[in-house]
Amino acid sequence: MKIADIKSTWNNIFFKEAPVDGICLFRILLGTVLLMNFCQDLSHFQDFWGPLGLQSVETFRNHFNGFHLNLFHLLEGTHASLYLILGLHFASLMGFLFGYKTRISSIVLLITLTSINQRNINMLNSADILLRIMAILMVFAPAGNKFSIDAMIAKRKGERLKENWAPWVHRLVQIQIAVVYLSTVWAKAKGDLWFDGTAVYYATRLEDFTRFSVPFILDNLITLKMITWSSLAIELALGSLIFIDELRKKVIVIGVSFHLGIEYMMSIPTFEILMIACLLAMFKVEEYPALLKQFEIKWEGFKTKLQPVFLPQGRRN
Repeated sequence: MKIADIKSTWNNIFFKEAPVDGICLFRILLGTVLLMNFCQDLSHFQDFWGPLGLQSVETFRNHFNGFHLNLFHLLEGTHASLYLILGLHFASLMGFLFGYKTRISSIVLLITLTSINQRNINMLNSADILLRIMAILMVFAPAGNKFSIDAMIAKRKGERLKENWAPWVHRLVQIQIAVVYLSTVWAKAKGDLWFDGTAVYYATRLEDFTRFSVPFILDNLITLKMITWSSLAIELALGSLIFIDELRKKVIVIGVSFHLGIEYMMSIPTFEILMIACLLAMFKVEEYPALLKQFEIKWEGFKTKLQPVFLPQGRRN
């Protein structure tokens, strides 16, 4: 293959304009997960981020010495500054979710999210890290060009935001998601439990993480081994085979089912829902308008079937 061919392929993948529907949909999904995660942490916000929290302001600042774009670093460690930061985070999160001043909302959201994460890094998990990475990428995306208040405002003014854009941000999102799965397989391959088929046995015996038990499956050694090896195969496929056009949709369906199964059995806050949202960003960029149209048609058909159930008895005929 010639260098010119490689350059042409690179430009087609990352910079040939494509519909923005996919990245705008991902904005909504990501914003929803961020909101869920924030609301979950708010129940203990004083313990996590307050002046008298589990980690003191002094410890936090010593850990992040030097300049950081962190609002907890720049403001006094008081209750008033905490409320200000949380209020700013919520406002930017709403702006990002609904697509109002989307670029500005994305930048402010990244700053507040990073500030909250750094305030107490001991409470972070892999979902928090992935959320922050995605927030960085979304700053550069045309995420407010569709399905947003920005698009509605532009339409009322007789303007039209661009509906085709260079998809390099969406491509980076997809690559990042694939890296998550491949790195997971690589990490598991370093141990013995995943290859001898007993890893799921031990994982499902952690009572603190158990949501709903499935005894007739999880108490059988043969079934446990099959689930363990299948998990590795699915994660490998989600990081590789998902990029093959003929297999993509099937792999995504398997991946969503896989994460729903884990969400049913295990209480791992945010992560499974986040990965399902990420998998919905893995379709081919050009496919999203048609996929969303199909969903709209099916949704209208579903509502039509439900309508007689909710109509008063006298109006059904």
